[in-house]
Amino acid sequence: MKKILIILFIVGLLFSFSCSSKDIKEKSTPQVSKSEKRQEEIEKPSQKISNPEQQEKSIPEQKETYPQISKSEKKQEEIEKPAQKISDTEQQKKLIPEQKETYNHINWFGFEEGLAKAEAEGKDIIIDFYTDWCKWCKVMDESTFSESEVIQFMGENFIPIRIEADDNQKQVEFQNHTFTLRQLTSAFGIKGFPSYGFLNENAQIITVVPGYIKKDMFMNILRYIHLKCYEKQISFDDFVNGKSNCK
Repeated sequence: MKKILIILFIVGLLFSFSCSSKDIKEKSTPQVSKSEKRQEEIEKPSQKISNPEQQEKSIPEQKETYPQISKSEKKQEEIEKPAQKISDTEQQKKLIPEQKETYNHINWFGFEEGLAKAEAEGKDIIIDFYTDWCKWCKVMDESTFSESEVIQFMGENFIPIRIEADDNQKQVEFQNHTFTLRQLTSAFGIKGFPSYGFLNENAQIITVVPGYIKKDMFMNILRYIHLKCYEKQISFDDFVNGKSNCK
């Protein structure tokens, strides 16, 4: 009987010990109410949001790097900029076609004035020796000298001079001599009218061509003189027939 009582006593002690341990665990674990649980669920997303922000803060910000230009390079760049502007301007000029001056009529000069202008502009000279009573001089004015192609070419490349060949009063200076216009006409070896004397920009005589000349042939003469084919010893006939090129 004593043994039974001892056994029951021991079992009772064990049972009471297990119960006390459960109470201790329950007391040590904090109880969370429903409202606290909802608040915790609400706060969790913000916690997730704050985590990337923390990660971004933890990653050092990478700044863009630019090549450093030395002072000498900067000066070189400043020097090259105006050149670029100039080159742009040159390209624009190339794109814009050059506008040539248009001549509507032949602007005849006096002898000495024309020589000075030819020297200044570096142009050849054509002298028209005429008289008021010359029939073919008037025909030349009304036809060949009225053609737009002749007018334009002479305006661009020649200084035109007109001399009244039978004037025995007006005097001019030429090659260190004083001549009346009539004497000057004789000095050029002219015996008929109209006649045309061609001189270079230094007032040196190239040739004299007499008579009325139609437009196409007159243009050939002008081109032959302007291209200085005579200096290359190319004959006028070869030039007209295309056998030789003065360019």
